[in-house]
Amino acid sequence: MGVLAGKQAGHGFGRSKLSSAYHGVIASYSSGLASDLLKGRIGMADFRKTLSVRKVLMWAMAPAGVLLIIAVVAPIVWSSQAVKRWGSYRREAIKNGKVFDLAPPSPPIPAAQNFAGEDPFRPVKVDLEGKRLEPERLITEWAAKDFMPNLEGGKRADLPGLAEHLKLAAKSDEEVAAAVLRDCDKQLQGKWPTVLAAEAKPLTRFGLSYSPLPVAEKLPGAEMRIAVQIHMTHAVMLLHMKRSADAVREVRGALRIAAAAKTEPNLVAHMWHTAFVALQVEVVWEGLGQGAWSDADLVALEGEFAKLHTSIGYTQALEHERQETNWLFDTILQPGGGGKQALNRWTAGKKDSEGMTRVIMHLPSGVIRDNQLAANLEWDAMERQIDAEGIWRPSAVPYDSEAMHGPDRVRYFLAYIFMPRYAKAEKRVLATEAWIRQARLAIALERFRRAHGSFPDRLDAVVPQYLPAVLADPMDGATMRYGKDSPNRFRLWSVGTNRQDDGGKSDGEFIDGKLDLVWPGTGGGK
Repeated sequence: MGVLAGKQAGHGFGRSKLSSAYHGVIASYSSGLASDLLKGRIGMADFRKTLSVRKVLMWAMAPAGVLLIIAVVAPIVWSSQAVKRWGSYRREAIKNGKVFDLAPPSPPIPAAQNFAGEDPFRPVKVDLEGKRLEPERLITEWAAKDFMPNLEGGKRADLPGLAEHLKLAAKSDEEVAAAVLRDCDKQLQGKWPTVLAAEAKPLTRFGLSYSPLPVAEKLPGAEMRIAVQIHMTHAVMLLHMKRSADAVREVRGALRIAAAAKTEPNLVAHMWHTAFVALQVEVVWEGLGQGAWSDADLVALEGEFAKLHTSIGYTQALEHERQETNWLFDTILQPGGGGKQALNRWTAGKKDSEGMTRVIMHLPSGVIRDNQLAANLEWDAMERQIDAEGIWRPSAVPYDSEAMHGPDRVRYFLAYIFMPRYAKAEKRVLATEAWIRQARLAIALERFRRAHGSFPDRLDAVVPQYLPAVLADPMDGATMRYGKDSPNRFRLWSVGTNRQDDGGKSDGEFIDGKLDLVWPGTGGGK
C-alpha cells in the first residue's frame, strides 16, 4: 500500500526533481500511516483523517518552499548579473580611453627645486580622520582679508575701515597702505622670506599618496590660503601706494601658489586652486577701478589670466576622483587588500563606524559592483556637464547621489557614501571661470578706452588688437554680455547659474544667485 501511495503521489510529476522530492515526502508519510493501520494502532477512520490532514499541510507548505528557494537563488543570480554588468561597462569604458587605476606616485625631486620641499608648504601630517597633527606654520588668520575688495558684493577695498580695525594713526589711503604693510611684516614674524623662496622654486611635488587609505599627509591648504591672502593684501596696498608693477609681482606670487595646488590631481586641491585664482581676479578689479594699472601691467595680467581654465581643470580633477573611488571599491573586494583600512577614511567620525565597516566588508560582491557601476555612471554624467571649451552643458544625471532618497538611497548607499558632493563645487568653478573671462575682457576694454577716450559701443571692438576673440560665457556658451552705461562706465555679465539673461541685474550672490554674475567696470578711477 505504501508503494501504491508513493506511485499515486508521484503521478504526473516525474519531470520535476522538486516535485518528485515533495511527493516522496508525502509517500513516506502515507507508508507510515499504512503500517500503523495494519498493526492495529489506528482505525480506518483515523487513518483517512490523518492522511487527509497531512496532505493538506504538505500542499500548503509547497508555496513556502518555492519562495524559500527563490529567496536563496534570486540574490545569487542578481549578484552574478551585477558583477557581469560592471565588467561589461569597465571593458567598454577602457576601450573608449577611460582610466580606472590610480597613477603611481611621481618620483621625488630635490627640495632645492621643489615648492613643497620645505616649510611652510611641505605636506601636513594628519590623523585617521584627516585632522592635522601639527600646528600651522604661518599666522592662523589674516584679519585684513575682511577689508579687501569684494567683487561678488561690488565693494572696493575699505582702507578707512582697515585703519580703524588695526588702530592705525595714518590718515590718507597711501599712509594706511604703508602702515598695513608694516603691520603685515610684524605679524609674519620673519616667515615671509620662506614663502617667497618657495615660490621661486621651479617645480612642485607634494608627493601625496592616495592609496592605501587613509592617507598620512595632505595638502598644506591653510598655509597656502594665508599666503595667498597676504599676497592679495600686499597687492591692494601697493596699488594705493601707486606701485602697480610691485602689485603685479604679488599677483604672480599668488598665482604661483594656485598653480602649485593644481599639481595635485584631486578635487579638493582644484577647489583650493579655484579659490586662490578668484582672489586675484578681485585684485585686478580693484586696480581697474582705481585706474592704477599701467598699460604694461594690463598686458602682463592678461597674459597670466589667459593661462587659467578652472572649469576644464575641474573635469580633470573628477577623473582622479573616479580613479580613487574605483580603487576603494576594488580594494573592498580583494582578500587581504586593505579594504577595512581604506574604509576607515569614510567611516571615521561617524556613529558606529566600526559596525559600518564590518557590514560593508561582508556585503556580496554583486552589491559592491552594482554601487560601483552607479557611481561610474554618475561620474560619466558629471564629466559631460562641462565640454572641452570649459562651457557648462547641464544634463540629467542617471544616478545622482546628492538627490537620492527612498529605495535608491538604500540600494546605492555605498555610492552615496563614497561620492563627493559636487553640485556647489561645479558652480563655483564655473563662476570663477566667468570671472577670469570677464577680467580679461575688462582689461581689453580698459586698454581700448585709453586709446580711444571711451569704452566701445560693442564688445567685439576689442578684437583683434586687444584680444584674439570675444570670450564666451562659460554658463551657456554665448558671447559674454556687455552694456556701455557711459563713456567711462560699463557692465559685463554672465547669465549665472540659472542660465537666464536678466539684463545685467545682480543679487550679489556668487554661486547661488538667482540673477546674473556682473562685473561693474569703470575707467580711469572714475
